[in-house]
Amino acid sequence: MNWFAAGKVTFTSDKTQATQFSIDSNGFWIEYNALWLLSGYKASVTFKGGAWQKTGFNILSGAMDPATCQITGGMVQCVNSAGFVYAGTCNNDGYLYLGAPGQMSRGCSWAGLYPQML
Repeated sequence: MNWFAAGKVTFTSDKTQATQFSIDSNGFWIEYNALWLLSGYKASVTFKGGAWQKTGFNILSGAMDPATCQITGGMVQCVNSAGFVYAGTCNNDGYLYLGAPGQMSRGCSWAGLYPQML
């Protein structure tokens, strides 16, 4: 989901094909890529307020609303300026969205984020 892919995701049950993420020491949700130039992109949305928006992964997220996350109860839970946010998909368009639970748009559904089990 680096800038080459414009944030687009494809769901897969094959772990070798899955996009890898980490949570850095500041809690930012970071994309990992074997090519170091494509790693380190922060997950963020463009507008604050909690509306469901396509998630982007950017190095420079100054004007954006980045997500910080932690692993709780076996799931990755994230917050941004709107508070707790869900990850999900909308209208089967292949993008990953973030948004406040109370503002989930019609056609959107929650997608769980789970840590890799070693």
